[in-house]
Amino acid sequence: MAPLRLGDRAHFGGRVQTVGLAAVDPSGAAFALTAVDVGAALRAGRLPPEVTAADLITDIALPALPNPPLDDRMTVGPLCDPEKILNVTVHRFHPDFGRVQGLVSAFRGVVRMRAAGAGDVLVTELIEVTFDEADEADGRPTPPIEAQDAGSLVTTWDGQVIGLLVGGGGHLGFIAPVAGALRTNGLTHQQVEPSLGAPWADLGRRLVEAEAGIASFGAELAREPSLGLSDVPEAA
Repeated sequence: MAPLRLGDRAHFGGRVQTVGLAAVDPSGAAFALTAVDVGAALRAGRLPPEVTAADLITDIALPALPNPPLDDRMTVGPLCDPEKILNVTVHRFHPDFGRVQGLVSAFRGVVRMRAAGAGDVLVTELIEVTFDEADEADGRPTPPIEAQDAGSLVTTWDGQVIGLLVGGGGHLGFIAPVAGALRTNGLTHQQVEPSLGAPWADLGRRLVEAEAGIASFGAELAREPSLGLSDVPEAA
């Protein structure tokens, strides 16, 4: 079996999701970060009815770190400054299409996320992104958000890490920042520089300090009623 790459879709816990980010713990053990299967977690009682966005990110132990993405222009840099990303151009990585451009449109105090067949969960501290419906360069229609996009990495235009796609539908996505999840689990993420497919430079040593968690997100309160999100994501 070929080794996993960032951006690959793989079976995690019985569901196809996207390998969003690579990380290591202090011992050097390898992990992939992806999105929690909200429906399964609710049904199993592992997720309370009110959570923070960081609770929707999970880490999967791996025998080795995922390889760099196939898109040799994709950059995975340091964690972004959360106070400077409103109205900032971002990208989500799609394994077939490549980078899909979008714009940070809101910080959400509370979002009601609907998990099909499992009820609702209230999520705080999500970032809302409106993705382009067509590629700016050539006008190709961009892919809508689908269930298997759960866990997709979202970065600023210059590669600073924002978080992982955990919900949405169509071209509206909800992003869980990774800073809190990294800090809680004692992980540091691996940076990737554009390298035309070259191996990761100094793999296992290029660690970044986990930055301060995403600070409070403004007082914009929840949309009510439900946003119509289904399982994380069916929508992402």
